[in-house]
Amino acid sequence: VSIIVQRRFGVAGAARGNKLMLTLRHAWPSGSRGSLPIEVGVIAAYKRVIESASDPDRCRREIEAKLDSLHSPLRTAEGFGTEEIIDPYETRPLLCKWVQTASDSIPSQLGPTTPRF
Repeated sequence: VSIIVQRRFGVAGAARGNKLMLTLRHAWPSGSRGSLPIEVGVIAAYKRVIESASDPDRCRREIEAKLDSLHSPLRTAEGFGTEEIIDPYETRPLLCKWVQTASDSIPSQLGPTTPRF
């Protein structure tokens, strides 16, 4: 189970969990994900536009603001395979439920076991 609470970009944003097993991915609304941070993407994608502007700094800020207005945690969560965006208050109960479900499934996958505590 993954709970995304911070900024993650590129491989770090996508590399969580084993695709061959059940993996749950949840995110807080504050968890930002994407291919690149907007600031880096703008510099790479709009380099010529920014350099040819009469006020390059203002031009860059305007492009960043426009792209940032399109940014949505829901859109990026869907693109990165996040099952649900949750309220941070829901995190502990969700993790407790996941632990219980996982521990209930161990005997069916491994056969009866005796816990070693």
